[in-house]
Amino acid sequence: MIQGLFVNETGQPRPDCSLVATDAGDVLSSKLHPQRANADGYATLVLRAQEFPTVVGGTVPIFISVIDSTGSQVYAPTASITAKAGTVALFRAVIPGTPLSS
Repeated sequence: MIQGLFVNETGQPRPDCSLVATDAGDVLSSKLHPQRANADGYATLVLRAQEFPTVVGGTVPIFISVIDSTGSQVYAPTASITAKAGTVALFRAVIPGTPLSS
């Protein structure tokens, strides 16, 4: 599972943003759609081992990013993560600007 918290510089939630996960082989992007944040600014992607056997528990690097409501990338760390069964990868992203109404 990958979970992100999206806030602006003052700590306000950014529910107008979505979490995106990709891998080099496009396994994730072909099956996972961007996951929009809830009112508190949290977005979660669930990676099931049955659906993604080469990704979960494997060594395939996963790249996460955050897009805004226009589809523009507003956050993209350079480091990749790996998915392990039974674990949660957590991150917090500060997205500058005023939250847009959804």
